[in-house]
Amino acid sequence: MPFDCKKMLLERLDYLGMSPFDKAIKSSPHAGVIRSILKGSSPTYANWERVCDFLGISIRYDDGTPIDTGSIELPIHGKIGAGGSFGFLPDDAVFDTIPAPSAYAGLIGLQVQGDSMYPVYN
Repeated sequence: MPFDCKKMLLERLDYLGMSPFDKAIKSSPHAGVIRSILKGSSPTYANWERVCDFLGISIRYDDGTPIDTGSIELPIHGKIGAGGSFGFLPDDAVFDTIPAPSAYAGLIGLQVQGDSMYPVYN
């Protein structure tokens, strides 16, 4: 069964005796993320971690083991053009690095090049 952020958020707010409309929630730096979760959006891991920290929720795996939220440097091995070809570097060639949760250790990243991935607003 998938993890239900909205359910967990509502349960925690109820436990704290708060509602999503309390001033403390509305004025928090996480108000936008909390509002999005309550509307059914799935937050990024980083945003969920911040909301959990704000509400005093300990992030753990189902077996109770704490999730390691340490940081690693994720290697970027090339660039990809949205809708086109990409240039991939050999395993030992690193184009760049970015900070990432340590759960991503062993993975590599590709940088998206171009603007076709940006939202278009009229």
